[in-house]
Amino acid sequence: MGKILLGESEAGKAWIQQRYDELDEGRLSSLVGALDPYAGNHKEARDCIHYLWTNRQRMGYPKFHQQGFCTSTGKAAA
Repeated sequence: MGKILLGESEAGKAWIQQRYDELDEGRLSSLVGALDPYAGNHKEARDCIHYLWTNRQRMGYPKFHQQGFCTSTGKAAA
């Protein structure tokens, strides 16, 4: 989604990494806040916000990490 919103620029890559970090740290409000400015012009951002809030009870990533579970966000390995 970040590539759709910001392209392949270094700033776009940094923005994407911040969103991954927020997701992994369980900071869904911050993640939604970062997507919100794009929601008016991008259906993908609206859909992502809706998905996050609908599924937020199942997205306890920090707890999963503590238990040793993998929580893949779909990002490619470096």
